[in-house]
Amino acid sequence: MEKIIRNILNEIVGAEAGAAGNNDDLREVGLDSVAFIQMVVALEDASGKEVGDEDLLLDNMNTIAKIQEALR
Repeated sequence: MEKIIRNILNEIVGAEAGAAGNNDDLREVGLDSVAFIQMVVALEDASGKEVGDEDLLLDNMNTIAKIQEALR
């Protein structure tokens, strides 16, 4: 799942976001609210899982580790 997340981040935000550490704040490398929604849609499509409403806040999914947790 991590590889999928990183590939999507590369496509939407750029290589710096895809290369971020698991606990780095992705807002610092360009993940804004528009890119966040694009990322969530792409992740749901790629994983076949739906992100819960409680996680649809940038603060709740601003690191790769948090994104992985939201998709479990």
